[in-house]
Amino acid sequence: MSSSSQNGIEAAKKNNHKVFYMDYNKDSELEKFGIGENVNTLFCLSNDFNKNLFLTLSARNIDKKLNIISLVSSEHENKKMMLAGATKTIDPYSIGANQFFTMMKKKKVHDVIADILYEKSKISLEELVITKKSKFLDEQFSSANFEKDFNLLILGLYDNKRDKFKYNIQRISRKMKEDDILVVLGNKSEIKRFKKEVL
Repeated sequence: MSSSSQNGIEAAKKNNHKVFYMDYNKDSELEKFGIGENVNTLFCLSNDFNKNLFLTLSARNIDKKLNIISLVSSEHENKKMMLAGATKTIDPYSIGANQFFTMMKKKKVHDVIADILYEKSKISLEELVITKKSKFLDEQFSSANFEKDFNLLILGLYDNKRDKFKYNIQRISRKMKEDDILVVLGNKSEIKRFKKEVL
């Protein structure tokens, strides 16, 4: 058992939660735990996506009405998990990114952070709009090596049409569209070069 798992178990005990040790690879163990009888909701929160996927598939096979909430870290994983039978998924990266994006849209908050981090620095945080002239238009985000080629940190993508912010573009399985907005962090000279060569 890993140290992180052991720490989680100890934390659960301190918060007066019941702790069970079981082999989730066996349906008989899941049924012994109560899946299919008196368990209403199952949370699959391992950092290993494959473990969550296997547990979701197994539990759904036993109980068609069970609420299954599983952890994911990308749009691709979300699709797989929903097909496996998850009722709902949780993507902490998207949640955190959406909170950050919402916060940064407030001018006072943006100005304070900009003053603290960037006023006397060559580092800049900018929103860059993808135009119809971009040579990367209709190319998969996951195949574009922006961070490697330009030495920038791509914080995420704002989808104008859906009014939604997506974190970690390397895992976004969709093509770049006109009016998409990339939120980037990096040296001002690199951002300038990025604008010239990409947008």
